[in-house]
Amino acid sequence: MTKDVFKNAEAFIIQGDKWYVCDIIGERVFGHALLTSPKETMPHLKKLKSSKNTWMIRSIGVGAHYAVKKGLDKKSVDELFQLLLSLSSASDFHIKKGIGWGAKTIAKFHPAVIKKYHDDIYENDEVKQWFKTKIKIGLSRNNKYASKYNS
Repeated sequence: MTKDVFKNAEAFIIQGDKWYVCDIIGERVFGHALLTSPKETMPHLKKLKSSKNTWMIRSIGVGAHYAVKKGLDKKSVDELFQLLLSLSSASDFHIKKGIGWGAKTIAKFHPAVIKKYHDDIYENDEVKQWFKTKIKIGLSRNNKYASKYNS
């Protein structure tokens, strides 16, 4: 993916200024880029974390949801979860929805990642309850591991 593609996606998301514009473009651009070029995409997503625009931050979780659901490799999932976890103290409704969606999908498909970061999630007062709830929901949707990690 070229930087121009990311810049264009960002411009369209900002111009659209609605949650569904963010979700449509976030999945198809950032999610696809993560899936096909995770090493090149992850630094861009880390930059979006600092954006002043709500939709840019939300799009991180939206892209994460898509890429994980479609089979993102485990190493990239781990790095992606760390990024989402760093946003777990958000208070904006739209950011929480996007980041929570990505976290829930990771919990569903990669419960071992949640186990690895269990203390970072549950022993850190900065991690808000909404994030923990999304993790719990995701784990409950993974029949194989849910009972081990849900509390």
